[in-house]
Parts: sequence; C-alpha cells; structure tokens
Amino acid sequence: DINMEIALTYISDEKFKDAIPYLTNIVNSKDNGLKPKAYLKLGLSHYNSNNNKEALRNYEALIQKYPQSVEADEAMGIIKDIYVEEGRPNDYVELMKKNGKAISVSEADSLNYSAAILRYNSNDCNAAITSFTSYLNAYPDGAYAIDANYLRSTCYEKSKDWKNALQG
Repeated sequence: DINMEIALTYISDEKFKDAIPYLTNIVNSKDNGLKPKAYLKLGLSHYNSNNNKEALRNYEALIQKYPQSVEADEAMGIIKDIYVEEGRPNDYVELMKKNGKAISVSEADSLNYSAAILRYNSNDCNAAITSFTSYLNAYPDGAYAIDANYLRSTCYEKSKDWKNALQG
C-alpha cells in the first residue's frame, strides 16, 4: 500500500519516472490485489516518459495476467492509442485476436485510416503515402477509401509526382 501511495503521489505530480521503481516493487511482490492497478500505472508512467515499448509490455502483461479486471479494459484503449500513434494498427488487431477479443472489419478499417491520417496531419507525406497505400490495399472499398485516395494524391502533388497524384 505504501509503494502504491508513493507512486500515485509522483504520478499526480507528473514525475512519472520517479513512480516506476515503486510500481515495479508492487509488480514484483507476492500476489496481491494491487498488481492490476500497478501494471496499469506502470504502463502509464512509461507511456508518459516516452517509452512506448515498456508501456506496451506492461499493458500486455496486465491483459494476460488479469484479463477480467477493470484495469485490463482500460489498458485495451490505451494500447489501441499507442498502436495507432505508431502507425501499427494491424498489430493491435492481432493482439486482440490473440487475447480472444473480436475486432470488426469496420473497426479495423477505421484504425488503419486513423493511423494514416495521423501521419498526414503531422505533415509527414512520405509516411502518409505509405500508410494510405497500405490502407487502400487492405480496404479498397473501405469507408475512407475516397478520402485516403484524395489525401495520398495531395501528398504526391506536394512532391510533384503528377502521375501518382492523378491516379488517386
């Protein structure tokens, strides 16, 4: 309990790196009721410290060890956000399948488009072209196919690649 209170104090002060050792103590201790919360907060601390790899590792451990917990449900949403931010929505879909959670085609369509639009909105046209092309290959008649073609063409136009811009 003391470790959790210290960690929560650091987290509330946005000193995420300082909270990590206390949360790690809980995770490494004998089984107790604080472990699901500790995994969730440990993932949050790593995520806010710009360490997505460790954040995902802790969130996935939470889901595997405590799949029915409230914390696992919360972690699912954060995992989805991380994978979309990193442009890896298909990895999220695979993770959900592996854990027995169904992802609809329309949700997978939306996730892939969201990942591409993030690249476009950050003015990274090379990554956006790759993401939009991947989206269009996977979902040629997807809900966002027209938008994806248009935005990909806009990126091609910026680089004066008229042939590919016209095709879209």
